[in-house]
Amino acid sequence: MIPSRFLVLHLLFYVLCCWKLTLSQTSNNTCQRGDYSIGFGLPTSVHSAYNPSTNCFLSQCSNQSDSCRPSPTLCYIYRSPDNQTYCAPGSLCEILEFCNTSSYRCSSNTSVCILNSCCSPKAICLPLVWTTLCPKIIPCQLQFTPILTYAAGNSPQYAVKGDFNSDSQVDLVITNKDDDTIRLYRNNGNGTFTIQRTIPTESNPERIAVGDFNNDNRLDLIITNLGNNSISLLLGNGNGNFTLLTTFVVGYLLSDVAVGDFNRDGLSDIAVVIQGNNTIGVYLANGTTNSSSLRILPTDAVPHAIGLSDFNNDNLIDIVVTNIGSNTISIFLGQGDGNFTNKTTISVGIVPVSIAVADFTQDNRTDLAVVNFGSKTISILSGDGTGNFTMITTLSMSSSPWSIIASDLDSDNRTDLAVTNTDSAYISVFLNLGSGSFSAEKIISTDSFFPYGLIADDFNNDGRVDLVVTNNINATISVLFNSCQS
Repeated sequence: MIPSRFLVLHLLFYVLCCWKLTLSQTSNNTCQRGDYSIGFGLPTSVHSAYNPSTNCFLSQCSNQSDSCRPSPTLCYIYRSPDNQTYCAPGSLCEILEFCNTSSYRCSSNTSVCILNSCCSPKAICLPLVWTTLCPKIIPCQLQFTPILTYAAGNSPQYAVKGDFNSDSQVDLVITNKDDDTIRLYRNNGNGTFTIQRTIPTESNPERIAVGDFNNDNRLDLIITNLGNNSISLLLGNGNGNFTLLTTFVVGYLLSDVAVGDFNRDGLSDIAVVIQGNNTIGVYLANGTTNSSSLRILPTDAVPHAIGLSDFNNDNLIDIVVTNIGSNTISIFLGQGDGNFTNKTTISVGIVPVSIAVADFTQDNRTDLAVVNFGSKTISILSGDGTGNFTMITTLSMSSSPWSIIASDLDSDNRTDLAVTNTDSAYISVFLNLGSGSFSAEKIISTDSFFPYGLIADDFNNDGRVDLVVTNNINATISVLFNSCQS
């Protein structure tokens, strides 16, 4: 049997002799490879070049954040015009030559000079044939211009998005609390909107959610009405029209509403935050549009905002709710039959008014971001994949935060945060730096006072995530186009 070390040296000799690729060094950290300039730099965090399936011999990337599979060794960063990254295999360390520290040149045309590799903090030469390419994402410089403003009704509250008229564009529906209406804005395909129609509702509509409640593959709406403590179900007909199917009075003050299939029957169920009696009402669809069964989940004091996700990796929908009367959140784990476990309570900041659910730490587990109106902070909680959460950081804000969304705003494959501020004319953005850490607050003007509701999507089909804000005092909505530049 040929010793592994001898085999490696033999392969290296083959590479140096037979690989027909011309490479020259043009500066102390840039190589010229044909018509391409290759630049190298120190990594911002520890990365790895370990691949357990091949005993460390080949490198392999595990995601699009310039990192490789876990190991104790470092990996260097490689940047090229086509945004790719090299990962250096750790098993090559003992045979690689060092670069000329003055010219940063390698003696072989088939090697590249790299800095801060898994082998050494010094510059070394790595055979190109023993590298693996993986994407390198370069974040863009975040900015939102232009801003388009559209008239809304009196006291616009919250917005939902969806293709409500079957033209494959993302439209908007806004609740207008003091007008007792909702308003549909049709997307013209380029991010501009046309007011398609205004639809009467019950008294003081506020929260709104989207689902398909009659299984006709058309989007329907569920609305909470604060004026008479009721819930209205409107069926969409696929062309932007909606028909009121039913309204049922709950009898207590309502807050948020969410839609999900809680019992795995393929039907859209409803979870309503019943603030007046400190519960969540889970309404399970029975296959007809005007009947359901009810589950009651006791919460802490004064529940307010709701979020849905799978917190314990069992492929079942779980529930989280903020409680503004006790400064806590409550976690309910779904059982898959419409029932939920007893709540788990976690303390957060003062007056938690909204919540975003996403994987902020990039560990394939669901995390939470809770907006605390009273303390002007955002609590970031890391999930462990079993339904438990740990506070890992608190973000400070300069104004009074209200609504929050989680989305990748700077195109780096990390989930960022955007928050409205109700005593200002701007929103706040926090860019995800990785591992649950975020940038300092970035101020984005809305050109209107008292931004309230907030949603995100690519409304003009340019590949960037845009924002829509409801402006409560000005009775408008603002469309903020993401013009992020690399």
